[in-house]
Amino acid sequence: MRHILHIISIFSILAISSCKKEASSNEPAWLKQNLLAYYPFNGTVKDSSGNGLDGIISGPGKIQSTTDRKGTPGKAYAFDTVEVNANINSQYFNKDFTLSVWSQLDDISPGYPSVIRGDNFLSLQYASGVPNKISFYLYTPNGRIISAGFTTAINYNKWSHIVVTNKDGFTNFYIDGMKIGKSETARVAAGAGNETFLRFGNAIKNNEYFKGKLDDIRIYTRALNDEEVKYLFQN
Repeated sequence: MRHILHIISIFSILAISSCKKEASSNEPAWLKQNLLAYYPFNGTVKDSSGNGLDGIISGPGKIQSTTDRKGTPGKAYAFDTVEVNANINSQYFNKDFTLSVWSQLDDISPGYPSVIRGDNFLSLQYASGVPNKISFYLYTPNGRIISAGFTTAINYNKWSHIVVTNKDGFTNFYIDGMKIGKSETARVAAGAGNETFLRFGNAIKNNEYFKGKLDDIRIYTRALNDEEVKYLFQN
């Protein structure tokens, strides 16, 4: 009987130790705080945040699974004249927010390749004819008037982590975990937009085809701080 109790005691200790190890490896709690949508692109365009904002594939081209920034197969998507539409409209960008995305562009030639676009309320896109530039714009309710914007250097033919935050109307821009700059003045409310969704890898309406890879798109209804942005880059 003592022998059996001793064995049970050992298994109990091992189980507790295992739980502690598992708990210590968990992601930080803030990672899901105010997370509106998360698209890991692990063989699906579904929203992994639990909010049900699943993507819809649309366009004349194709989307296919590819290796991610860590070289793991099937953990990212390659876009070729195709886009993913997410039911996220401009209302979420009239207050604090964060956009986070991993991007690697393969072809700069077709216009202004859009990484993320919401017509007449925001745009994250590479600069046409200047493959080492990327820009982010917010628009006012009056139309295509830029109310906050950044253009910065980027090595487009490798994976880059791009983050835009907005807090109290001021926009911050990050590349690979480093803050590039902050808007000088607070922007007014974002434009209402012509559509009720965001488009990843814009293709159809504007012919600004994104040909390349996208991964781990996160959208928050709060502004991440510098350390949180750095964590996303490092992990």
